[in-house]
Amino acid sequence: MKLAAALISNALANEYNDQCGGNITESNSIITFSNLGQEDNAWLSCQWFIEIPGATEFTVIPEYFDIEREEQSLEFLGCDYHYLAIRYLDRNNEFFCGKHEDFGNPPNPNNPGYSEDDQKNILWNARIVKSPGTIHYRRDGDFSSGRAEFALRIVAGIEAPDNFCFDTQHGSGRVVSRRSEDTFNASYQYFNNEICAYTLRADPGKIIKIRFYYFDLQDSSHCANDDDRLMINGKRYCGSYGTSSNAPDEFIVIKSSETVVRFETNGLGSPPGTANGFEFDWWSEDFTQEPVPFWSNMQIFFDRTKAQMESGDYVRPWRVPLFRRLFNRIKKTGIESYSQITGNCNYERQTPSYKIVDIKDFVEDRRCTNLMRMSEMGLDYIDSYVCMDGHPRPHRTLRRMKKWMKQIGDLGKRWCGMDIWEEGPSSLPSGLSCPAPEIQEGSGSRSSITEPEPSARIVGGQEVDRASSWPWIVDISDQMDSCGGSIISKNSSPQSDFILTSADCCFNFNFASFDPVITIGPKHLKFGFFEPSPGQFTVTQMNYPIIHPEFVPMSHGNDVCLIQVPNLSDATPDECDDCWAPVCLPQEHVDVGRLCYVAGWGGASRDYATWRTELNDVGVHVFSNEECDKTDGVFKLKESEFCAGTPDFDMDGETDAGKSICYADEGGPLVCKEGDTAVQYGVVSWGGECGKADHPGVYAKLAGPITQWIFETMEAVNSGNYEFTPPW
Repeated sequence: MKLAAALISNALANEYNDQCGGNITESNSIITFSNLGQEDNAWLSCQWFIEIPGATEFTVIPEYFDIEREEQSLEFLGCDYHYLAIRYLDRNNEFFCGKHEDFGNPPNPNNPGYSEDDQKNILWNARIVKSPGTIHYRRDGDFSSGRAEFALRIVAGIEAPDNFCFDTQHGSGRVVSRRSEDTFNASYQYFNNEICAYTLRADPGKIIKIRFYYFDLQDSSHCANDDDRLMINGKRYCGSYGTSSNAPDEFIVIKSSETVVRFETNGLGSPPGTANGFEFDWWSEDFTQEPVPFWSNMQIFFDRTKAQMESGDYVRPWRVPLFRRLFNRIKKTGIESYSQITGNCNYERQTPSYKIVDIKDFVEDRRCTNLMRMSEMGLDYIDSYVCMDGHPRPHRTLRRMKKWMKQIGDLGKRWCGMDIWEEGPSSLPSGLSCPAPEIQEGSGSRSSITEPEPSARIVGGQEVDRASSWPWIVDISDQMDSCGGSIISKNSSPQSDFILTSADCCFNFNFASFDPVITIGPKHLKFGFFEPSPGQFTVTQMNYPIIHPEFVPMSHGNDVCLIQVPNLSDATPDECDDCWAPVCLPQEHVDVGRLCYVAGWGGASRDYATWRTELNDVGVHVFSNEECDKTDGVFKLKESEFCAGTPDFDMDGETDAGKSICYADEGGPLVCKEGDTAVQYGVVSWGGECGKADHPGVYAKLAGPITQWIFETMEAVNSGNYEFTPPW
């Protein structure tokens, strides 16, 4: 049997056979599975959770693969009902079925029963998976055929046999990848539905420089997940030289001693000769961030920027002397003398990070960005290399360096019209509260509505402490799905309390006939379920969910829902030490440009492996609906909606990527800081595309009529004047 032969390939490997799922924590482990003798078992779901300590990614290497494909009336059904699912990189799940034994080589068109979909559906090459990740085998019902056998080796990092498109090069090298065999001396001939990874390691103390000689891939507007693309240092490239702005520059400098160049192809591909691949050389270059060359470059950058400001395009030419004074003041502090690129620093208030500063290019056509670029480089340099040890006035001087450099950036923001975007911390500050969030029965009080004070799949965010920063956030889950929600009341016993979430979540939960479980005080998430933690408790809805009467399923607008729960103060366990608190609701909508925050356990797909194990939050700016309608990812918003994301700080005509909502974040709260009060202005509704450029997230707008409906409904429920009806 082929499976047995695969297991003998490495006697030292850790075998995970005869199990329907499990945890894998060691490299060089082998997952084996066989359902021989149980082919008639029509329903089966097995999931392996892989998290190898110290590994940010791992490689899945198939040693044997055979999952019988479905056919019905001679029609090929693909891998819809009987499949192996692997989540890798930043794509959605890939589904595999079919049979293959010749690892590293694509299915042969001359094989009996060959299908044009085989290159896409058969697991014939390695896969890179971000850690933690999952491998999921599933057989769904009577449509699926029975046989399933496979052996998968799990290796920490990026590894594969020599005949695959994985390579590690040291010091210098060349990478050539072509679609057609007859193109000259390709290092690797690529096919559809592939991932290649080329690790480039510079000589010690040096950085990496790449020069392209040839580039020709399928073109698309964003080089998106479902297109062929090359990824270098977090940027995507596609298209062809001379015809596409998405093609790379001839020279690319990687300001690091190591990088991984990734090449991905989709399952559709293009005919040979229409997208032929790429070719580049790379080599090690000297590290040029020593103080003297860095500030020589900054002087040149200053001179060119000053000339731009004096050219007549700058609307505030009287600011040029201020720009000159700010830069000269920074130079006169002796910043070069108090810089070091290695070693210890005894100045206790700032320790250099020694993080390589990203040297920005001077831009001729987007002039206002140069002031911001210069400021960003200077501030990064101060954090990376400045040590004030031995300075007579270290704290005062360091503070002034940063202040003056920031003021240079502020000049650029005003020139670009970006001074409307509020600045603030990356996470929602801790310790915010909502005073007196109780409905006074019969009084009509709206004490939890807060008047805003004047302003002073989470993707791209960071872990936060739920209890101190987001004590109102809850998870709402059933057997099929998960959403976020927020606690918006703290009523006296025996009155009910209420959870606010999206109408779409409530509709989906109850349409599936599963009662969702609301987890309050959750901390850790694994396999899509919360691990028990001190003070955590769960409640269930007391009645039908209350969906906004103007919400239309499968549409947008008025996407809010109330869930009645038992009095939370009564339900709170003794070990809960302030483990929850409510959030306030607004009277008026938040101003455009404000920096607000959204949080959740969501991930990059519906696959549990991509969900966060800890609560994450991220800061997003509130856009006007007119700005939202100009983006690719948002069509015309309704009055009951607004969007938020990252402004177009790089001035490329698209809202910036990297920070957004994602799967399983739906229903969660968007919160802004109003003094010492946390105010929820929105409910996660749709959009965002998990951080994709020009795809801001869309939120239900709580201020105004929706907030009024929320409080009138809660009051009616607790006074016994509300009639519950099924929401569908």
